[in-house]
Amino acid sequence: MGEGDPEYLEPLGEKMSAARALKERKLLIEYEISFDQTGLRETAFFFPASAVHEANLKTIEAYLPKATALQNAKIRLARYEALWTTGWSAIVPPLLILTLGLAIRWALLGFRPRIAG
Repeated sequence: MGEGDPEYLEPLGEKMSAARALKERKLLIEYEISFDQTGLRETAFFFPASAVHEANLKTIEAYLPKATALQNAKIRLARYEALWTTGWSAIVPPLLILTLGLAIRWALLGFRPRIAG
């Protein structure tokens, strides 16, 4: 894990659990990075315990722009999904109620088509 791009591990994923187990056995060391923009953005980097600290920091520094871009993309997607869901839940129920009301009115009028004029 100390060469190239670090692998992004989901906080509650199986890989994260496995990495933390290896950390407890002193086979890996973990660096947790919190992004400045919001406390919600956090990522963890795992390196072999034998790796040199300065090399790990250089790898993390080189990867931070990519990690920031990945986090920004995830946040944009979550916002889009929230707006989409909110939009549908704000528009569809009133349209259903309007349609049901028009159907009831049409039934009460004896199913006669309305003729303009």
